[in-house]
Amino acid sequence: MGADAELGFDTVDGVRIRMHSVLAEALDNDYIPKNPCHRIETPDCKAKGESRSLTEDEVRALWDGTDGRDYLFWRLLILTGPRISEIFPLERPHPHSRWPDDRRGHAGKDQAGRFA
Repeated sequence: MGADAELGFDTVDGVRIRMHSVLAEALDNDYIPKNPCHRIETPDCKAKGESRSLTEDEVRALWDGTDGRDYLFWRLLILTGPRISEIFPLERPHPHSRWPDDRRGHAGKDQAGRFA
């Protein structure tokens, strides 16, 4: 059993793919004579485990412990059940921003009072 037995397949396979790509680039640029990752297959890894859902008490504690925008954010996530890949692109705007599309962290106007 190797060190990769504790890692998930996606992690190990991602490392293998990236290593192959980097070494292929080195081969193309004549830094190495041969790609050592050629014909390497992803080894057996830790089996995917079943993820558990939050209990009703955990959800209630989460909702009771938050307010405002955070409360709405958690409520939306829990009630709609999005995939993790749908959550990661979400960004919180700067807390002092008055404009929903302002990701630069200011109030939407420059020093002269013009809208930026």
